Amino acid sequence: MKTCNVDGCNNPVWSKGMCKMHIPKTPIRKVSLKKADKILERKENTIRLHTAMYEWWNSFGSNKKCESCGCLLPKEFSTVNVHHLLPKQKYKNVEFKSKYWSLLCFTCHNQWETYPNNEYIQKKTKEALEDYHRNS
Repeated sequence: MKTCNVDGCNNPVWSKGMCKMHIPKTPIRKVSLKKADKILERKENTIRLHTAMYEWWNSFGSNKKCESCGCLLPKEFSTVNVHHLLPKQKYKNVEFKSKYWSLLCFTCHNQWETYPNNEYIQKKTKEALEDYHRNS
């Protein structure tokens, strides 16, 4: 078995003729202050959004149902159950407005995101889009 090239070290070779102890470590990537501020702002925005969703979720009481198929939703809050009718990337100014959200079970939400053919959600999305253009 090959041993480390470093004098006095008899550990087995890991890579490039050196053991795990002597292989140079990859330096931690430095992040600029501007980028760090942007990351922090994005995290704070996500927390605000999830808080707003949680409050909206609680406003439905204990018997929350999927607006598409009618099944009962879990008692625990999950952002998966809140669907943005208008894409957040394109319509950033309505991201926090609950009238542009819909309660969906995981199955309906997943189906909509992968293959948007659900008539109910298509109708709600169309109504939301019309409302958005009417109020813009």
